[in-house]
Amino acid sequence: MWLFTNQPGRQDPGPSIVSSGGVPFGEMQMPGNFSGLNPNFKYASGRPCAVVSTYFCGLGWMMDCEGRVYIGHSGGLPGFGSQWRMLPEYGLGVISFANLTYAGLGGINLQILDTLIKGAGLKPFAIPPSDILLQRKRNSGHHTGLDGY
Repeated sequence: MWLFTNQPGRQDPGPSIVSSGGVPFGEMQMPGNFSGLNPNFKYASGRPCAVVSTYFCGLGWMMDCEGRVYIGHSGGLPGFGSQWRMLPEYGLGVISFANLTYAGLGGINLQILDTLIKGAGLKPFAIPPSDILLQRKRNSGHHTGLDGY
């Protein structure tokens, strides 16, 4: 679960196994080198939803028309293929393995994640306001839109 450490909205980020001397994993999940725009992308259900994708530090990054950000990586060897994809803002991920050289599992993983989100009505983690914003709200006595915190 270290892939989800230090994500916005997490109450308990948990321990990190990524060295502090390297690139922080959160930074690795940022968009990098532009790799594509597909205005005609369709989920397996047939729902059209344009996507943009980038690649950075060995990770693929994709954002769909609904603002969902997917992070993933794929690979394989002769007789084996794998792909993982996650939605950090949902705390959700999927890993697929196949006994086929460089099996194309990315579409299957997208279908699984989309089905879970739509079927269960999942929403991204709520990002709580920072301590300084809450302090300023208490000190100002003005309405700041941070009700409930």
